[in-house]
Amino acid sequence: MAFVRRMWSGKHHRTVKGMGLVTLVWTNGTTVISIDFRIYNIDEEDKTKNDHFLDMLDKAEERGFNPEFVLFDT
Repeated sequence: MAFVRRMWSGKHHRTVKGMGLVTLVWTNGTTVISIDFRIYNIDEEDKTKNDHFLDMLDKAEERGFNPEFVLFDT
């Protein structure tokens, strides 16, 4: 399957087969809404997860999102 590779899983505490997915969500503490996502393919592209994150923030701002704060975990 395209984009599947060996990667570290914090959940399983070992390497597993998976897909690198960077997501941007909005929440009010109760509801969670997906705003944007990117497939992170480290083997094929020059962009880092941080690059994707910043691109998604820019796009969210263009769409009118203006959050009080932003939390990012990589």
